[in-house]
Amino acid sequence: MKHKKRKFRVLLALFVLIAQVCGSLLPIKEAFAADISHPEEVTIEYSYDEVYHITADLGDGRRFENHPTNPLYAVYEGKRMPVFCIEPGFPIDNASTPGYTKNPLTGISARAKLISVLWKYAGTDTDTQEVASWMIWNEIVGLSNISGTRPDGTPLDFVGISSKINQVIETYKKQPSFNGSAIKLKIGESITLTDTNGVDLSSFDGVQKNTANVDYSINGNKLTITAKADSNENGILRFKKTKDEGTPVAYTKEGQQTVMAGAIDDPNGYQIPIEVIKNGDLKIVKRDKESGDLVPGTKFEVTFSDDTPKKTVTTGADGTVTLKDVAIDGTEVTVKEISVPAPYVVDGTTFKGKIVAGETIELTSRNMRQKGQIKIEKSGQE
Repeated sequence: MKHKKRKFRVLLALFVLIAQVCGSLLPIKEAFAADISHPEEVTIEYSYDEVYHITADLGDGRRFENHPTNPLYAVYEGKRMPVFCIEPGFPIDNASTPGYTKNPLTGISARAKLISVLWKYAGTDTDTQEVASWMIWNEIVGLSNISGTRPDGTPLDFVGISSKINQVIETYKKQPSFNGSAIKLKIGESITLTDTNGVDLSSFDGVQKNTANVDYSINGNKLTITAKADSNENGILRFKKTKDEGTPVAYTKEGQQTVMAGAIDDPNGYQIPIEVIKNGDLKIVKRDKESGDLVPGTKFEVTFSDDTPKKTVTTGADGTVTLKDVAIDGTEVTVKEISVPAPYVVDGTTFKGKIVAGETIELTSRNMRQKGQIKIEKSGQE
């Protein structure tokens, strides 16, 4: 199916759009879906009783004077879904035109997509729907000094209604104050982030990513994140809004005006980069048991309760040795002295401890000096 969209035709079309009118509509249910999936084929309808008029300036300075227009609806499966003109100038020949088919939507701004869906939260009446349509036209061709009249000839409050729609959009786009704030957690540790932007955290009802594999909970304006034993060391926790999420489409029929059925294909969200500290440090200290002096050059064998490879380490000039990021939280370590400088003697006992994530545990070995002997012999006259 061919699309007859051309920018110059759109501009021209705003001057020549014929008011689309019809008789009665079926008393069927409005289709306002939370998670939007558009049908393959619809019937487009409009009504004689819903003819509005718009006056505005075009982006190129020309005047768009008292132009007739009216709300459009896609009808399918007993539902009646508001849709929006995106190809003015091409009439819909009949008030009820079946055979419109779904096609990819191109060339429409992200804001126009938001308007096509979020307008209904400012009001579901035809006045609000028509203002939303004019706002979408503004995104397509650029309009200013917009005013208009309702079907009964009374002024349409474009400024007031469009302000309500814009406020709904701004509220939708708002993110928590802690969006993007990187955090560090140890296994078993929790952190609570508090939003100060007045965002409804519960509206971000879908988890888009949890590559950190952390636990989380939401209570009012607070998000609590907890690291666990099987959390990943690095990852992202990302929430998104699933309401009205979907793929916006164009409905087309050869020789007829193209219309748009709205959905949000890039939902608002927020994310928290997370680092989970799973490993801890081990510090071994060698001291003289009697004096407490630090003893360098002592060699130890370190064994771990998990699959961390066994290590052999030697105390430095300060009588200590530290193993960094040696094992995950809770791993038990066994330290055995295997070599000691003179005049000390090897202590055959072992000493143990448990690694604590993000902390340094210290194990101290104390050794006695080897005792010498003095042998005295007496000779000579008894």
